[in-house]
Amino acid sequence: MTSAAEHEGLPEYASLLAARHAAHHRELREFMEEHWSGKDLAVLDVACGDGFYAATFDAVLGPRSRIAALDVSPAFLEWASACRWGSRSLSPRTQFVAAAAERLPFEEGSFDLVWCAQSLISLPEPLDCLREMVRVTRPGGTVAILENDRLHELQLPWPPELEIVLRTAERSAASDSASAEKPHAGRFLEAMMLDAGLRPAQRISIVIDRSPPLSVADEAFLQTYLHELSERVANDLTPKDRDELLRLATPSSPAYLPAQPSFWMTWTDVVVFGKREVGSVGE
Repeated sequence: MTSAAEHEGLPEYASLLAARHAAHHRELREFMEEHWSGKDLAVLDVACGDGFYAATFDAVLGPRSRIAALDVSPAFLEWASACRWGSRSLSPRTQFVAAAAERLPFEEGSFDLVWCAQSLISLPEPLDCLREMVRVTRPGGTVAILENDRLHELQLPWPPELEIVLRTAERSAASDSASAEKPHAGRFLEAMMLDAGLRPAQRISIVIDRSPPLSVADEAFLQTYLHELSERVANDLTPKDRDELLRLATPSSPAYLPAQPSFWMTWTDVVVFGKREVGSVGE
């Protein structure tokens, strides 16, 4: 897999996205196999990013499936088409499409499944984008959204008072109330689906646990996560809190969290399935 550094024009979060997919690929693939292995479906991956999910759909779906992977970023599309998640290359049935999520270039009812993972935070108008996903889903089809809630996405055995400070600083760093809610999209998915004309059908939590010794991919993900967190909140922390975070996140520090024998970490995703009912959205 090529790295984010090899592709110009990628957003700042691209490295964390790829690190997470590298660390959690087994559990995420198992989830997708459980729900779609061998099925022949027309699938749209909205805001496909590094191409992880498009490649996984390509690997697990039935032989008569087709996959469209869409992103507004040419840099992401270039990276996604170059990435090789696993040992196989993408088949010709997976096509990459340059377009905005709020103006999907497909006719109504074109897909059996529309998938969108960890992207509502980066989409300009998430509800408008979700309505577009509903429009291109066939009646009886499914829109599936994977998201997190930043308050709960990663649990670590760090001091609770430090965690409260960090999460409060994240909220403080948000520029306006609308952007402040986006990182917590996982708790609002059912409400958004109802507003978009979907019937929420199922909520599933994907819980990923790790304990020492961490794999190279797991430690790289944790390091990238802590670095990006410290960058986001740096201006809203006291010197004491910055020093405490640095002490826990620096591998050479005696207090480095993953080096502690009692270390553990838990990441939680939520996936909500919504059904487009016959007679909805333009029927």
